[in-house]
Amino acid sequence: MTEEEKKEGERKAFQNLLDMVKWNKDRETYNRENKNKKPLSREELVARLKAMAADETPKVKHRGAMCYCIADPPEEHFKCDMCGQDTIYHSWQHEKVVKTVNEMKELGYDVKLETVCKSCAAKLKEELYPDLKKPGEDGYDEFKDIHIFEINHVFYFRTSTEEEYHRAIAYHNYYYDELLCFMQNKREYFDGHMGNHYLDDEKENLEFMTGIKFDI
Repeated sequence: MTEEEKKEGERKAFQNLLDMVKWNKDRETYNRENKNKKPLSREELVARLKAMAADETPKVKHRGAMCYCIADPPEEHFKCDMCGQDTIYHSWQHEKVVKTVNEMKELGYDVKLETVCKSCAAKLKEELYPDLKKPGEDGYDEFKDIHIFEINHVFYFRTSTEEEYHRAIAYHNYYYDELLCFMQNKREYFDGHMGNHYLDDEKENLEFMTGIKFDI
């Protein structure tokens, strides 16, 4: 790598950091200004994503910054919401997910989060995704699998017209960030590692989290 390429990489990493800070400030401002407003219905959410998909504004991809090491997370304890077992975990994801779900609640959406142990998550996975291929089976796709960890998040979502909650085992915070940005009517969300993501390209993740089929 030349000295010029090194400087260009450092410049882009710094710009990405500034973009991420701005994105977080914008997200906090939106929640403050729209707190307790009526959330969108299922039909309105579908219409919103269709409008995003129809937007002909050119999509510009910004790369994330991955040129740094993340410190190991500390050891923490949690009590499983399903069986009550005290469990040790190591993860930076949990606090981020809890914060994002609370922001969804501030916008008026009927969402809940349960934290469950590895054993309970494995049982729930069998219940929610009975047709999911297992490792070693024909057609197994590692990227579509629901991976189970020391600590697992079960996300509950429903609109005002629904009696039953849709449930999803979603560990990583990017699932929640995408959905929050969609609720905030943002066309894209910024991931400090991978860059920006346009939400109409993330249709499958939004369907996974909400149970809504977005026909776009």
